[in-house]
Amino acid sequence: MASTINASTTSTSGLVQTADASGILQLQSNGTNALRVEANAFVTIDTTLTVSGNISTSGNISSNRLTTTGNVSIGSFLTTPAGPAFMAGIAATSNGTYTANPYAFAFNVTAFNRGNCFNTSNGRFTAPVAGIYLFGFNNYNGSNSFAQFIFRINGGDPPSFTGGDAYGVAEYPASVNQLGFTLTSMLELAAGDYVTVGVRSGSSGSFYQGHTYFFGHLVG
Repeated sequence: MASTINASTTSTSGLVQTADASGILQLQSNGTNALRVEANAFVTIDTTLTVSGNISTSGNISSNRLTTTGNVSIGSFLTTPAGPAFMAGIAATSNGTYTANPYAFAFNVTAFNRGNCFNTSNGRFTAPVAGIYLFGFNNYNGSNSFAQFIFRINGGDPPSFTGGDAYGVAEYPASVNQLGFTLTSMLELAAGDYVTVGVRSGSSGSFYQGHTYFFGHLVG
């Protein structure tokens, strides 16, 4: 470890670490690493970093939690490997049947489920944190039945626009068979809110389960 750390109010060098060939600067609190800076410009933050100004880096930042009231500029990639994201489907390659409201699709398998926020036993995604989320639903119908499909929040329709109807709705026309569609919507959720896909109105019908899936992720 460094034997000397120099800080000057007159020099333009800032904080300088000397007498150490490792090129690593570590700050500890009660024996636990709080900040680690390596010579290759990789910064690891093991606790919470709160910044009231801007953050700019041409390298990498790894943090359990990063909070800033300013702007963040990253010259490389920003990844959130633990961020909530999922792709769920139905483990079947045959037609299934949906019924009228309040039917909810029973997605029982996942291609990926980051953060384990999607429950395959009830087809629900539960938001771990408050924020804006993007959701998508793909379906392929197998009958000439009219039906509307919707993303539901906590079992109810999402809020409507002022003076308008609920948003996030797609439908099958009664006269068309073997029609596929993808419904997408952005929803604002509180921590603990859950989202499902269901039938809002219309009659019962059939759909091909192999082409039916539900996905979503946290936008911010």
